[in-house]
Amino acid sequence: ALVRARTWRAAGCALAAIIAGIVVLEGIRRGGLAMVLPGVMLGAVLSLLAPRPRLALATLAALPVMVLLALSLPPVQERVLTLLQRAVSYHAGHVGSAGIAYQIVEPRYYRDPGLTREMPPRELAAFVVKATASYFGEPLPWHAESRLLKAYLPEQMAWLLLVLLAVAGIGAGFRLDAAMTGMLVGHAIMAIAVVAMTSGNIGTLIRHRGLAMPYLAWLAGVGFCELVRLAMPAPAHNKGGQPHGDR
Repeated sequence: ALVRARTWRAAGCALAAIIAGIVVLEGIRRGGLAMVLPGVMLGAVLSLLAPRPRLALATLAALPVMVLLALSLPPVQERVLTLLQRAVSYHAGHVGSAGIAYQIVEPRYYRDPGLTREMPPRELAAFVVKATASYFGEPLPWHAESRLLKAYLPEQMAWLLLVLLAVAGIGAGFRLDAAMTGMLVGHAIMAIAVVAMTSGNIGTLIRHRGLAMPYLAWLAGVGFCELVRLAMPAPAHNKGGQPHGDR
């Protein structure tokens, strides 16, 4: 409603509803503000860029430069490093909890989580990549040693299929409804980022992947319909140029 608003009054009402929703979510789950507000902002940006290919390409080209310039500023650099080091600390805590864990940083950080406060940028960058891959890939089939994980593998395959369909649905979704798709993608990215950067226990990871499931399920549905459409043969035309039947 905020993105599609045609008057300042409508935009103000939508923004007030968003703020009220964030207050409620923050009371239900700590960190709701950190997930929802950036998701709304990212979704709004995506919905504005998607219908404008040239502006979108220019933004993508300029984004790495803008990120590097921002990270060159000492306050921004210190804040980003602190957030990532805190995320590694949360990850190490989950690895040490009861259940089946997965490790993606050097063993010394699990033995002494206090060392994460001194983790260098290069290792933090590797942590971000591995954490994101683990979010989608864990539990890996060749790591499923327990009967419990082996029993879960069919659902893991269904999860991976859903993710692939969601990726296929993003492009079609932006063509059909840029505002809605932008919001779905923005909220999915934030839910994925928060969970991926802090998880280390497979059971907790699987449960928390449900935060992104509503958005990914809609995108996957669009992706499935788009793949079916592409697989359908083109309708045959008669001499008058009209397709036969009502296909």
